[in-house]
Amino acid sequence: MIQQWRWLRRRQAIEPVIGHLKADHGLRRYWLKGAQGDALHAVQCAVG
Repeated sequence: MIQQWRWLRRRQAIEPVIGHLKADHGLRRYWLKGAQGDALHAVQCAVG
């Protein structure tokens, strides 16, 4: 129970950061799935 509470608090702290990344830097859903797709998408967003 305590571990779930800690996880929830941590998630609540990170949510606004993720929201700003999505809005400001075009971090939308990417069509490639899996870890490779996530990594490629992050690199492409960083490059511009």
